[in-house]
Amino acid sequence: MVARSDFQRVLRPGSGKRTAGRPLPGPRGRRLVRAMKVLRIQLMPRKKNRVLVHLGGLEDEDIDGPECIEPLEIALDFIERSGLHVGDSVTAKDLARLQEDDTKWRTRQAALHLLSYRPRAEQELRVRLRSKGFPHASVEWCLR
Repeated sequence: MVARSDFQRVLRPGSGKRTAGRPLPGPRGRRLVRAMKVLRIQLMPRKKNRVLVHLGGLEDEDIDGPECIEPLEIALDFIERSGLHVGDSVTAKDLARLQEDDTKWRTRQAALHLLSYRPRAEQELRVRLRSKGFPHASVEWCLR
């Protein structure tokens, strides 16, 4: 059985020493690549353009039974573009890419929301988006 923290390290790039998509050491010296199964895709109740993707059921020959992890909140547009369906297998690399695209989308939406009130200078947008907690890379991607 694998600890819940191992799954979260795989899902969140940069958290811990393991990177997304990198094989994890398995029992008896074998190396396993973790793949998760999409259990359910559910619309969020109040945010109609967001969905919750429930993952679990690791597909390794050494692990039996579903191991549930916290659902991911992703924009509906990216789920449709990626062609992700219930029952599909996803690697940590695919999930990291989806989360990165979602962060860029949320950054762009926040910038458009700020601009809907009045015109703003690029530097002002940069400062406001960073103060909202968006990563530097996605803010720069949005403003280029």
